[in-house]
Amino acid sequence: MRKTILDFLQTEKRHAGEDLKLLLLLLAAACLLHVTGIGCPIRFFTGIPCAGCGMCRALLGLSHGNVPEAVSYHPLSLIMPAAFALWFFRGRLSVRTRSRLLVLAVLLFGFTYFFRILHGDPILTIDPAGGFLLHSLQEVINVLY
Repeated sequence: MRKTILDFLQTEKRHAGEDLKLLLLLLAAACLLHVTGIGCPIRFFTGIPCAGCGMCRALLGLSHGNVPEAVSYHPLSLIMPAAFALWFFRGRLSVRTRSRLLVLAVLLFGFTYFFRILHGDPILTIDPAGGFLLHSLQEVINVLY
């Protein structure tokens, strides 16, 4: 079946509505995490940084034109503008292409995460005892015994 311009515009409009909802949800979550002082929820609960740790600071540095600072916070920050562009035009990509890009992104972030940990990246300090879950468990044990 051949797509018309109207079909294309309706698809793009639906994606724009979904994007706006997602953006508002992420903005609300970021505000909540900032106001509560939690920052990264994964690090807060577990004491272990996530694969995206440092990305917010990296993108902030990138937005100010400070590329070395951005790369020092997260090496993959330089590909994020292209990732945002791909997200925006995802309706034009085939499902197969989107799947391949997703697998590539997961592999890139995973490889970068383990490389940064193995090389002692100061952004990725691992402190499970400082996480909320383990700290709470220790407090419960202390009260019971």
